[in-house]
Amino acid sequence: RSPYRLISMYEELYGKEIEFEVINPVSLLSENMTPDILCLLLNELHKVDYRKYSGVIITHGSDTLSYTAAFAGLLFYHVPVPVVFVASNYPLLQPGSNGLANFACGVDFIKEKPACGVFVIYQDDQGKNQVYLATRLQEADPYVDQFRDVTGQAFGRMEDGKFIRNEGTGQPSLEEINAN
Repeated sequence: RSPYRLISMYEELYGKEIEFEVINPVSLLSENMTPDILCLLLNELHKVDYRKYSGVIITHGSDTLSYTAAFAGLLFYHVPVPVVFVASNYPLLQPGSNGLANFACGVDFIKEKPACGVFVIYQDDQGKNQVYLATRLQEADPYVDQFRDVTGQAFGRMEDGKFIRNEGTGQPSLEEINAN
């Protein structure tokens, strides 16, 4: 199954120093998302005891990622750890897939914990690992499978395992985000 395949691929490349707990409340193509399934997913997020975790990664399809992430961003902006949505442009085992890179950057973002709240990490077609505020992500372009921020520039990016905030973007500061 995909969640376990993704973790296995991550551990093969980066080692097993990170402990993962997998919760799989739903498994479907994201274009088949319904309000009931969205509520199921968000109810699972509501049940999480965030004190027990460094962060949460949600794997999601790219077709409806922006909608689910935005709704989660409005509901869970106050959580004390990063909640990171990741997706993949292609199936994990297909050449050119960015799924593992997105997941690995999600892990790095959680390890570094520059900010709490809800984010989306997605590698663009230039190989840059963009970090978006979940509430500012636009729908992916249907032809090139790329996301954009409503301000025109992502909140930041991940480089060599570190978060780098994009300055002068009209985005809130880290202090503003962490002040809930």
